[in-house]
Amino acid sequence: MAILPEVDGDLLAETLVAFANTDGGTIMVGLDAQGQATGRVTPEELEGALQAAENRCRPPVHTSWEQSEAPGGPVIAITVPRSTGLHTLDDGRVLVRQGKENRPLGGDSIRHLASGKEGGSFEEQEVAGASQAEDWDSEVLDEYLQKREERGAARTTGLKQLLFEIGATTPEGNPTVAGVLLFGRRPQTFLPQSGVVFVKFVGIEPRAADGLAGYGRREEIQGPLARVIERAWNVIWEEMRVGAVVNGLAREENLTYPRFAVREALVNAVCHRDYRLGGRRVEIRMFSDRLEVISPGGLPAYVTAPRRRNPTVRRRAGSQPAGTFGHQQTLRRSRTGGCEPPVREPSQGYSSQDHVGLRAGPT
Repeated sequence: MAILPEVDGDLLAETLVAFANTDGGTIMVGLDAQGQATGRVTPEELEGALQAAENRCRPPVHTSWEQSEAPGGPVIAITVPRSTGLHTLDDGRVLVRQGKENRPLGGDSIRHLASGKEGGSFEEQEVAGASQAEDWDSEVLDEYLQKREERGAARTTGLKQLLFEIGATTPEGNPTVAGVLLFGRRPQTFLPQSGVVFVKFVGIEPRAADGLAGYGRREEIQGPLARVIERAWNVIWEEMRVGAVVNGLAREENLTYPRFAVREALVNAVCHRDYRLGGRRVEIRMFSDRLEVISPGGLPAYVTAPRRRNPTVRRRAGSQPAGTFGHQQTLRRSRTGGCEPPVREPSQGYSSQDHVGLRAGPT
C-alpha cells in the first residue's frame, strides 16, 4: 500500500507503474503518515490527475478508485492491478515497488523483469472448475497467512483482497493457476504436470547391464507446491549418503551433496518450471555418482540465470528471499561443500528443459 497526503501527479504516475510491474496494490490518497485524513483532496482534482497519470504510463495502467469519508475529509483508495506486461513511464523509466518505495530498474534487471512478466501471465489465469470452497486446503492457507504475519507483513485488507493482491485469485475470487498450485488440496487434479517424480538408479546409467530399467526406488510426489518441495527433499535426504567427520570435539555431517545446493535446485525447479507444458513433470534422478534435477521449460532465449518464471509462485512457495540469485548461490555452496559445481544444460526455448546436475562429493 502507498500513502499520498495530497494529489501529486508525478508521484502518482510513478506509483502506478511500480505497482503494475510488481504485485499490484492500493494507493491511499488523502491520508498522512499517521493514517489521518488530511482534507487536501477532492474527487474532481484526483480524477483529472489520475487520468493524466494513467496516460503517462506506457502502456497505460488501468485502475479503479473508491471514495470514503473520514472525520478530516475525503479519502480515496486507488486499486492498481498486477499487470502481465511491462510498463514504463513516458520518460522511459521502469519502476518496481520495493517496500514503501518506487525503485527504478536498469539493464539486466529490466530484462529479468520482462522475462518474469512473460512467464507470469499463465500463473495468473483462472482455473476452470476450481473453487476455494471445494478445492483449497484451508490448513495450507492458514499456514501461509501465519508465516506471512511472522515475517512482519501486516494485514491491511480483507482476505479476499489479499488473495487477489498476492495473485492467488481473480478479482471475483476465483482461483488462479498460482492459487491452485499454492493452496489447492489436490492441484494435480487440474494441473497433472505439477507433481514431481523421483527415481533412484543403482548405477551411473538409467538402465542396468541387462537392458532393463535400473532403478531401485520410484516415488510420485503430489500436493500443493510447498508440500511437494518438502516431501521431495525428505525423499532425497532418505536416499543421500551421509558420512561424518570429527572437527575438534564436534561431529559434523559430511553429505554427498551440500544441503543448500540440493534444496535450492529443487525449489527453483518446482517454482520456475513452465506450467504451460502438460504431460511433463519435474524429474529428480539420483545416480550413484550424481543428482539430476530436470525442470520442463528452459530459460527464455535472451536470459541465462536467474530465471524468473512464475514470480508469484516463487515468492509464496520458495524459501529464498526475493532479489537473491539462487543458481549463483548454489554454485558457491557446492564449491564450499566439497562438491563439484552444478552443471546447467543450455535450453532451446520453452519446449526444452532446465537441467541441473550435481556431482557427488566424498563422504
